[in-house]
Amino acid sequence: MKLITTFLICSFFCVVLRAQPDSTRRDSAAFFWPQGSAQIMRAPILQGTSQGTTIVPRQQFCFDATIEIELFYGGRRSISTCLFLNSTDGYIGYTTPGPGGAINVLMPEIENFSFSIINFKMSNVYFYHNQKGNNNQLVHVVSTSNTDSHEYQMTNLLTSAPLARKSERRTYCEGSAEALAYKRSDEPTTWFLYGDRFPASIQAQKFFGAFGVGVVRTDQGNYIVMERTAGTSYTVIKRITKERVCFDPSGYKMSEADFYTKRAADLVAEREKINRDEAAAQDSRRCVAEKMDLINFRREQLRIQEENLRRSQSGNLLQNRTAQKGMLDMMDPIASVQMGILQAKIGICNAQEDAADNPGHAAADAEKINCLNQQITILQRAESEMHAADARYAANIAQALVEKSRIYMTALRTAGCN
Repeated sequence: MKLITTFLICSFFCVVLRAQPDSTRRDSAAFFWPQGSAQIMRAPILQGTSQGTTIVPRQQFCFDATIEIELFYGGRRSISTCLFLNSTDGYIGYTTPGPGGAINVLMPEIENFSFSIINFKMSNVYFYHNQKGNNNQLVHVVSTSNTDSHEYQMTNLLTSAPLARKSERRTYCEGSAEALAYKRSDEPTTWFLYGDRFPASIQAQKFFGAFGVGVVRTDQGNYIVMERTAGTSYTVIKRITKERVCFDPSGYKMSEADFYTKRAADLVAEREKINRDEAAAQDSRRCVAEKMDLINFRREQLRIQEENLRRSQSGNLLQNRTAQKGMLDMMDPIASVQMGILQAKIGICNAQEDAADNPGHAAADAEKINCLNQQITILQRAESEMHAADARYAANIAQALVEKSRIYMTALRTAGCN
């Protein structure tokens, strides 16, 4: 999983734009405007008190409108994406933003397909993509980041405080839509709203969209958020189209669920192997103490990994630090380094015992002991560097894991013994 994410909800971006002169124009296709704008302005999800339907990762999703948008985050060039809206149930899909123009068709069979779906409350976040399996066959995968069982907690800036009308106007869709600026008094974001009237103050109540644009129900009626800006960044609607598109992920593999199932089975198998290895170690004639040190370490690691597995499922992986740490700690290479040190000590003990029992092996055993001592030194240095990485990136456990993985790979390249 681009684990933490690897993967962002659209509305979380703070999209902002430098102030423009009055009547700034952002051209886009006007042909689709009448039907497309009417479709989302009358969105049933905005009526009444509906919070949308519960969505599950492998249901069929159907959409009745699309919105192509452009995003600029203050860099040298903008990126684009397409939102797919279900105006009745309130869920939204979006293709991965990229520099080559908005991807407004869904083609699950191409290798680089990726598509995200969020529900109306933005509490369920599902990421669909392809990856290579056996024989280079494409495997369809959905990652939920546990949001199917532990909802994402979202705060929407648009609905959390009244918006005051400003003087700036902008036109869109080749002049088909004129929008006025509205903003909160306590933060820099500006929303450009299109509607049939523009009162001095508006209280947004329900928002249906993503990346800061879409349609909003207010105490003064429904409006289309044509653009969200502040500073040098923005999100702007380029086209709205009324069209029906469906996506069926019923055959997709569940990334996290499959991982948890396999990991639990691996831990059961490891427990059984530890028990067999312990019996063999106690029956052996050589290096019983060293072997039992390794057995005890593995047993403690098994306990830790079982706890990590439990913690990784305790919350959503986008927000819950306990769940994030549980998942990342299952991948922590420091245990492999520590196990390598104990294994090297067993190797030294075996070589010493062999030299004592077989004087003719003394030279070869001495060479092996020397190599294993060097290996221990390298692994102990790596362990120390990993602890330092944990301290250095205490606030960013994902970055700490990246650094520790790099340290581990470096140690593996230099710590080998035949």
